Amino acid sequence: MKKETIELILKKCLGHKNNETVLIVTDELFRMVARQFYEGITALGVEVTIICMTPRGVNGEEPPAVVARAMKETDIAFLITAKSLSHTQARRSASQSDRRVRIASLPGVDPFRLEKLLHIDYDEMIKHGRRLARLFQQAKKVEIKTEAGTNLSMEINGRIPLIDSGILDQPGSFGNLPAGEVYLAPVEGTAQGIVVIDGSMSGIGKLEQPIKIKIKNGFATEISSPELRKILQSASRPNVTSRRRPSGRASPKAGGSPKQTELLAANGDRSAYNLAELGIGINPQAEVVGNILEDEKAINTVHIALGDNLSLGGLVKAPCHLDGVITNPVIKLDGRILSSNILQGNFSRPGGMVSLSQPLPVSIPLNYIGTELYQTLFNNSNDPQYVVDLKTQVFLEVNQAFVDLSGYQHDEIIGKMKTTDLTPPAVHALLQTKVAARSKDSESDRYEFSVLSKSGQVKPVEISVHKLTVSGREIILGSMRDFSERAALEKVLRDKIIEVAKASNRVMTLTEKIKNVPLFTSSLLEIKNEEELLRRICEMICDRQGIGCLGVSLYLVRGDYLETCYNYACSSTQKIRLGKDHPFARILRGETPPRENGNELIMPIKGRDNKPIGLIHLKLDPKEKELIDDNPTAKKGYQDVLRTLVNSIGLIIENLRLNQKLQIQSVMDELTGVYNRRHFETVLNDEFKR
Repeated sequence: MKKETIELILKKCLGHKNNETVLIVTDELFRMVARQFYEGITALGVEVTIICMTPRGVNGEEPPAVVARAMKETDIAFLITAKSLSHTQARRSASQSDRRVRIASLPGVDPFRLEKLLHIDYDEMIKHGRRLARLFQQAKKVEIKTEAGTNLSMEINGRIPLIDSGILDQPGSFGNLPAGEVYLAPVEGTAQGIVVIDGSMSGIGKLEQPIKIKIKNGFATEISSPELRKILQSASRPNVTSRRRPSGRASPKAGGSPKQTELLAANGDRSAYNLAELGIGINPQAEVVGNILEDEKAINTVHIALGDNLSLGGLVKAPCHLDGVITNPVIKLDGRILSSNILQGNFSRPGGMVSLSQPLPVSIPLNYIGTELYQTLFNNSNDPQYVVDLKTQVFLEVNQAFVDLSGYQHDEIIGKMKTTDLTPPAVHALLQTKVAARSKDSESDRYEFSVLSKSGQVKPVEISVHKLTVSGREIILGSMRDFSERAALEKVLRDKIIEVAKASNRVMTLTEKIKNVPLFTSSLLEIKNEEELLRRICEMICDRQGIGCLGVSLYLVRGDYLETCYNYACSSTQKIRLGKDHPFARILRGETPPRENGNELIMPIKGRDNKPIGLIHLKLDPKEKELIDDNPTAKKGYQDVLRTLVNSIGLIIENLRLNQKLQIQSVMDELTGVYNRRHFETVLNDEFKR
């Protein structure tokens, strides 16, 4: 895996800082892939620990206790396993621990596909996800229909849609990589209808035959696939469930909420059959390829899941979480159809799917094999050509261009070397997938790959393959095109485009923040408790979908002191006498202007009559600060956003205090401090009723 990709994952997606610890959890099936991550992170000068366990049986099965403890004792964790640990108590506990571990889950990850799926426009994808999330949050009921036969309805009122954005840099953040979905837990017991899964299914892969599932009162009651029924039955066995829980824990039925207990009691403790999730793919690079981690992110698909939904804000704890992908859906929210433009976003191609590789038919009549004409074409081609036995994967013939590319002599290759001998470990999984596809009568394909030469150099190539049967023997006829130079030029161009795009996107993000200020402030007016108000202000200021600051401290005037009232991602707590010659006190008294020091900004909070009531101390994103410093227009707009926001905060705080004061004055005499007649009559009426 490329160093740039590892650095993007660690620095951009996880926000790694100096001295933070990194843990990789893997299993025997994905040990080689995890090793690539380990070596890539180490090459960046970051210390990393790797821990390997026995592969889990199903998605959502708990890891061993020692792994669960290790996950809570780090700052960043990568879960690179065959089966997903996302919906496990171990993962939830690590996210909610004192360390607030930031976790990226990569179950069944394909390293080759990961390169493409991560290099996307995150800002554009997040904006697309935000639009969909708003629509779902405002709706009460969802209906999904497809031409394949899906006809499903469910209630979502009160459930919060979540965005899997791939940006996991906040304490306790968790998500999948690659990212790209909007998802929620439907209200338990409300789903009704038929689901036809025609894309792919957890534990099975890409589907040759659709799976039909009947849903009644939120639970799967009939399943057409014997393989899926077997997986669910296995996950529901007592021995599997007990493996998921440390000893001494209550069963899911006994340990869940009263609502869960009621649901499971009515359904015979069929928690694994609970319709747990509804998700929509928003990653423009994702396709339905048979890897559920990628498949569920593809545009123009939805996915449902059976089993556990605690991690999504639901009520049901189950021993598994199995996703199924549905293609080309029609979605209705409260009876209104979502348009294809809204569902697919601005970056999708016609039809909603982004195709990275189209099959390239190779038509070679069988009677040409072994003839002088074919030999001439084969041997004199400028592109590397090869013939491989499908079953054994042993090379049967290669041309001179192939010899030059690989660095091996002709005699070293023919009848002695296999395709895996010339394949870097990072793409072994992709090779196995392609071989399996050829074995299932997939005739031809074209895709990007990598070749490991004798010198150890990894060369990017494009491969075109076609399956033929000669004398009853299945062979693969392949052609390669070395595009190392093209890849290098593309990288230079891509880096420049990304650099320009990032600057442009930050300006667009700033514009979005300006638009969000009225929504931001209006939502605070409903809060009646000052402590809750201050907490909510800080959270929204640091939210990436809000102002996006890295940290904030709120100081309020209390008597003769300026006191820290709330911190978010900041550790300093102060109590400053107003008359002192402290920088904060001087700013509050108006003797010095708002202070800007590096990536920090300190501004007074003013109430009515321009009277200062406190201070706000902001820690800005360095990249955002660098952008606005280089752009006077952007800087003025950013300062206007913060000034407007801080003024609004001051008025909201004063308004809350005034309302509280008026409530007290309405029932108490100001001079004597004695309750008045209104309060007396209210209490008398209550006592009379009692």
